[in-house]
Order: sequence, then structure tokens, then C-alpha cells
Amino acid sequence: MNEKINQFAYKYQAVCKPSSQYHRRVQPVPVKFGEDPADVLYQELPYQMVPMVEIHLPEDRFRALIEHDAFLDNHNHDRLRNSTTGSHVYYDMMRAKSIIEEHETECRIRNENPSVYAAYEHYLTLLHLCR
Repeated sequence: MNEKINQFAYKYQAVCKPSSQYHRRVQPVPVKFGEDPADVLYQELPYQMVPMVEIHLPEDRFRALIEHDAFLDNHNHDRLRNSTTGSHVYYDMMRAKSIIEEHETECRIRNENPSVYAAYEHYLTLLHLCR
């Protein structure tokens, strides 16, 4: 993973280092059928303390990242508006967006769970060996 961090830092001229701050990530609360919603509403939510990272990068690189994210969000609407084929393009664009969102979710899960990350690395190793 250090190589990927170094590549990110080089690409965006960034400085990445551990932070002394933590993020409080609220865990999902299982709600059982028939349970009184008021009981769930007023209970203390379980949370996980997640260490944070400081990333310092030039403002132009930061704005480029924000623009790229906005591009991915708005690209579907622009393509659909300029298209004459209608639903086919809409389906293709929604599929592309779902692929990106699925990849983002998988990346987040791998980085939140060390055992999932280790299993994924083993999977990639086996896949490359088979190729």
C-alpha cells in the first residue's frame, strides 16, 4: 500500500502523514421488526474511532480532485441531455455510475477491515499467478 500512497503523493504533489485526530464513525443500528422506534431513537449509537490522515496538497490539485468528483456525478446528466437515443444511453450511464460506486464501496470496506484487505491481496496474487 505504501507504493500507492507514494504514487498518489507524487501525482498530486501531496504530503501525507498520520494525524493525531480521530473520526467517530457511527455503526449501523440493527432495528428489529416490531420494535418501538422511540427505543432506538434515544439509545446511544455505537461508534468506532478511526484514525485520520493529514494530506497537504497544492490548491490547484485539490480543486482538480473536486472537479473530477463533480464530473463523475454530473456526467450522467450531461450525456442523457445531449443524447438522442434516450433510455439506452441512460441505462449505460447508470451502469457506469453503479460500477464506480461499487468500486468505491469495495475500496472503503477493504480499508476498514484488515482481514478483508488481506484476503483481497491473496486473491489478487492468485489471479496474477493464474494469468
